[in-house]
Amino acid sequence: MRFDRRLITHFEWLLPLLALGVSGLGAMTVYSATHVPGMHGLSPLALRQLLWLAGGSVAMLTALIFDYRRLERSAFVVYVLVLLAVLAVPLLGRIGGGSRRWIPLGPVSIQPSEFMKLGLVVVLARHFARSYERGLGVRAAVVPMLLTAVPAAAILAQPDLGTVAVLGIVSLTMLMLGGIRRLRMDRVSCETPVSGAQ
Repeated sequence: MRFDRRLITHFEWLLPLLALGVSGLGAMTVYSATHVPGMHGLSPLALRQLLWLAGGSVAMLTALIFDYRRLERSAFVVYVLVLLAVLAVPLLGRIGGGSRRWIPLGPVSIQPSEFMKLGLVVVLARHFARSYERGLGVRAAVVPMLLTAVPAAAILAQPDLGTVAVLGIVSLTMLMLGGIRRLRMDRVSCETPVSGAQ
């Protein structure tokens, strides 16, 4: 994977520096709240906070050097894998707070519905990019709705109404910006008579 040196000069450094500053302040607050006089080392909560901060920093740098255009080729693979994880929640998930949303993976737990937000954006972006090349039609609305409805129904059964609402907003927004609006503009241009035509 090649690193584009232009990222160093064109990167908006203020945003990640502020994020790291806020995260560092949070880690210090956790340490202050959990430190016991006479205790050697960090408390388990403070240590876990620092580990997540380090992991998040690595993830941020990985996302920075990753060529997002590669996601187009594997968009449906990402979507299907995340969808399978969402469908596996009723079988493998644990109950917490009256709902079953998390899948335990050793010392950590993941919430597949959160990854579905990213998976839906990626697959819809690929769909509309290909539809734009072929020309938009009824499928411009049907396919995105199906891609949204299947995971939304599974997540609603967990239940997680908030994530379902986010998926619906994402789908409708991308549909309006990438699908319906262009379809309506094409119809208007076809219906508008050419100037000077009799």
